[in-house]
Order: sequence, then structure tokens, then C-alpha cells
Amino acid sequence: TTGVLPGQHLSRAVMAGAAMGVLSWRGNDTGDVFSTVLMWAVIVDLLVIFMGEILMPHASDTAALAAYEIIRGKYRKIFWLGAIVLGHVLPVVLILVGGSIMLVLAGLAVLAGLYAYEWAFVTAPQEIPNS
Repeated sequence: TTGVLPGQHLSRAVMAGAAMGVLSWRGNDTGDVFSTVLMWAVIVDLLVIFMGEILMPHASDTAALAAYEIIRGKYRKIFWLGAIVLGHVLPVVLILVGGSIMLVLAGLAVLAGLYAYEWAFVTAPQEIPNS
């Protein structure tokens, strides 16, 4: 998954920045820009997640076991419900529905989803012995 790591970092940086832009929006035309950037960054990140965590082979057995724990094991709920549904699917739906409250909720959902993904991504490998 190291091949997609730069793409993951870039898409998540854009997601976080656009989410903060949506949250700080004050009713001018930049809200449309932030919501559009946020929606596309979320879609791109979702594709990167599936390429890196599900479709690509992992560099080691330890990495493959960690990915298994994230996707199908102990961390599956936080991954699928927190990171994917809350942090990716729901924000796109909220953005498409439109309205300032929906955009704020989309920004909050993205940030919560990013936290959920990173928590699982950092915690799961720490529980797997390296030797």
C-alpha cells in the first residue's frame, strides 16, 4: 500500500482543508468552491482507500494482517461505519442535498471519518507482533 500513500495523504489534506473551509464559510461564493472541492476530494480518497487497502497486495504478512483487521476484523466497524459511511458516503449525500446546514454537517462528518480511519490505520498494526 506504500504506492498509494502519497495519494492518500494528498487527498486527505485536501479533504481536511475543504472541510475546514466549509465549516468557516460565511455565506459568500467560496462556499460553493469548498463544497465542490470537498466532494471531489472525498470521492478520490474513497477510490484511493479501495485501491490501497483492498485491491493492492501488501508489502508484508504483517501489513496484510493489519489490513485484514481493519477491513474484516476487530476494526471493521470503525472502518466501514466511521471512515467509509460517516466520512465518505454521508458527506457526498449531504453536499448533493445542499444547504448551509448540510454543508456544515458534511464538513464535520468528513473530519470525524478522517479521525476514524486514522485511528484504525494506526492502532491495528500496533497490535500485531512483528516477529
